[in-house]
Amino acid sequence: HEPEFEDYNYVEYKQLLRKATYFKRHVYRRVIEHFVKEGHIVDVNSA
Repeated sequence: HEPEFEDYNYVEYKQLLRKATYFKRHVYRRVIEHFVKEGHIVDVNSA
């Protein structure tokens, strides 16, 4: 099984939506909202 990406890096969730490919931003926003709901992230509005 070949990896989907050749390279990756970890970013703060606040930077994620700015760095994500446009068509995937809604998915990442939903993931962030889920983690906020579950208490894993404190402030989604500053993302």
